[in-house]
Amino acid sequence: MVIETTGGSGTCASTGCVTDLNRACPAELRFGGGEACRSACEAFGSPEYCCSGAFNSPAACRPSVYSQMFKTACPRSYSYAYDDPTSTFTCSGADYTVTFCPSMPSQKSSKDPPTTVTPPSGTTNSDGSLSGSGPINMGGSESGPGLGFTGSGQDQEFGSGSQAMMTTDGSWLAGLAMGESNVVHCTSALHYAVLFAVAVFILSEFV
Repeated sequence: MVIETTGGSGTCASTGCVTDLNRACPAELRFGGGEACRSACEAFGSPEYCCSGAFNSPAACRPSVYSQMFKTACPRSYSYAYDDPTSTFTCSGADYTVTFCPSMPSQKSSKDPPTTVTPPSGTTNSDGSLSGSGPINMGGSESGPGLGFTGSGQDQEFGSGSQAMMTTDGSWLAGLAMGESNVVHCTSALHYAVLFAVAVFILSEFV
């Protein structure tokens, strides 16, 4: 998280941290399965880490090795009870902009431009996967299962290689009963020609 100020008076400096502390968290401070990192005071509860009792003063309670580790990762973070000189800012009359996860782009938005992939025309692979003609606009970089080429990272509508059939116009249709068998692609003209030939053959048997 990063906090930036606009205008105002006093010590108006940007603060925050862009480091993922959970990944660098020592095992003794790790909470649960690593979803959070505790402070040394919370983890151990001892006066020297909590700056309590005989350690209840800036002179007696010095930064621990854990505090120094956090401070190295996030120089302007508040790492322990008496970390005020480098972590407390007095700023009045300012506008604040808070940015969460500034170094992590969202999953739906990507800096990579969409990729256009043109598979070979009219090819049926031995494993039942299909490659069709015509460019296919794709976003992201994930591979579609069974298609033999890079698929959409967001809206994958083609199905697996055994459940996809491509028509002659480049569109994809779901075929639920294909299994792993090869698929024969016929044009409309060829289809009607076969039907016509069968009809002529049947009629010739009655003449």
